Amino acid sequence: MMKKRIKKIVFVHIPKTAGSTFKRIIMNQYSEGEYIPIYNRADIEQNFTNHFHTDKVKAIFGHFFFPDFIQGEIDIEQHKLMTFLRNPVARVISNFHHSLQSDKPKTIEYMKDLQTLEKFAAWKGQLNIQTQFISGLNIADFNKDPEKGYEIAEKNLRKYFSLIGITERFDESMTVIYDRLPWQKKPYISYNVRNSLSKQSVDTETKKLIEKLNYLDLKLYNLGNELLDEHIKKTPFFKLKQAVLRFKNKLYTARVERWKRKHSEA
Repeated sequence: MMKKRIKKIVFVHIPKTAGSTFKRIIMNQYSEGEYIPIYNRADIEQNFTNHFHTDKVKAIFGHFFFPDFIQGEIDIEQHKLMTFLRNPVARVISNFHHSLQSDKPKTIEYMKDLQTLEKFAAWKGQLNIQTQFISGLNIADFNKDPEKGYEIAEKNLRKYFSLIGITERFDESMTVIYDRLPWQKKPYISYNVRNSLSKQSVDTETKKLIEKLNYLDLKLYNLGNELLDEHIKKTPFFKLKQAVLRFKNKLYTARVERWKRKHSEA
């Protein structure tokens, strides 16, 4: 069956959801200049819409909220929207450790008062960030009515996002993505992804606190899992395709490790 031609791949990269791995997968599919990373507000405000009207650009990815790419006259339904969601407990823990180690002046400044996981988890700039990204509301508007924000996020996820990946089910997600897109099925290695089991080193009370504070993200994460399950059911020979992908990844990882050992000894 011929795959329908699409205009642009648009990946909403929510922080600490395996996006660093996925953006490398995107970059490995296209030549330089065919993909555009957008990771700062100035680039979004000045260049975002222009990228959609540039024929050479095939993929756009970055830390932008949903409405950022429906400015101007962009018909977003013509493009392929994608994102990854992660268990909010694991995501908050991962983001906390990442922020502690950051050398960015802005991050260093706000982390001065957020040196414990409990304080970081309760920070308004951290609450239900996945729901906020997909809703497109700014922090102030989102926190005025989080439930309304979730309703918007759920509607956006169902209506506009063609593919929803789950961090803890990365290979399953990639099996579906490779089946849906006209991409080469290249193997990959996960980068910059802390094991989701790291949350087990945190005491039960703290994990419950994070879940309670991010209850909307948990709802969205559960919805994402349901939507991924639906895609899997519609994917012919899914188990076989997943097995082949994992085998290729295993061989590729072993080859890369051998190369690293060889060059470290040189």
